[in-house]
Amino acid sequence: MSFSSGCGVCGKTDGLRCSGCKVMMYCGVEHQTAHRQEHKSACSAIRRSRVAMEKEEQALRAQPDDIFAHGVGKFWMIFETRPYMRARAALSDAMTVVKSYESLQAQLDILLENLRLCRGDNMGSRDVIPGLMICLQQDQECYDFLK
Repeated sequence: MSFSSGCGVCGKTDGLRCSGCKVMMYCGVEHQTAHRQEHKSACSAIRRSRVAMEKEEQALRAQPDDIFAHGVGKFWMIFETRPYMRARAALSDAMTVVKSYESLQAQLDILLENLRLCRGDNMGSRDVIPGLMICLQQDQECYDFLK
């Protein structure tokens, strides 16, 4: 499977990110506009997932006790954090539609953070991480992760 790095139209590496999904790159506004129809549904799904995750995170941070300070490593055991963890997994799943290195790296970051928050891996992150690392050509990191 081929993954692009850079502009979703021409492949140039420097430019701007889509402000909606934050994982698709473009060399300029012209190519972003030209690619909009093809990218629109994936972008909307990622944006909705990101908003849902941020909403769940705000709800957790609004609680009087700081779950992000004392609950790290056991998030799934704390019932209030489950919608947040599900929203994180949904965001990672939504990003799979965008076939770019930026999307792969964002998915990997989310899943590694999921493992940090919940060592028990109730969301199945450990199954997906090695494949992402291989696609990102992080062979040694993948080996170390599996070891």
